[in-house]
Amino acid sequence: MPTRSENNHFRTMAILQPILAFLCLIQTSSAFGFPTPFNNNKATSTTTNNGANANSDRLSKIPVVICPGFGNDQIDYLNPLEQGTEASFVSALARRGFNPDLIRVMPLDRIEWVRVAGGLFDIPNFYTGNCRPDGLGYGWYVQRLRNTIEEAYNRAGREEKVIMIGHSAMVH
Repeated sequence: MPTRSENNHFRTMAILQPILAFLCLIQTSSAFGFPTPFNNNKATSTTTNNGANANSDRLSKIPVVICPGFGNDQIDYLNPLEQGTEASFVSALARRGFNPDLIRVMPLDRIEWVRVAGGLFDIPNFYTGNCRPDGLGYGWYVQRLRNTIEEAYNRAGREEKVIMIGHSAMVH
């Protein structure tokens, strides 16, 4: 049974965790000029001497790689549910100031997720919970992701770090 001190610690952590998560969200969102609760849903911007949006200029040079979530296909990020490209995640990033030519969705067909079942043959690692990311279950995904990141990095002139955006398709 937890002691009174331990109970207080757990209560304090339960209060602090959402606050810390919120502060991290604000910090990261602000760093890339995304809307935060404090800037009224407008991307932060700075005007340069020639009148151009400095934030947009900065974002337009940064390569982005979108990592499809389990069960997803690259089309889900380019033309979701055949709603048109203007409804896509790529289009949303472009509206934020990222250069569409530097946004890459890792190439992936939905049927390829069946390859995850290969992890069942990673004996004994699968059955002991010791699978590696480069193993039979997800090694193919990790290798393709590496190639996509390298391609995006080269396309951007090898001068900018690549932003990776992961997506979970999990439904709760």
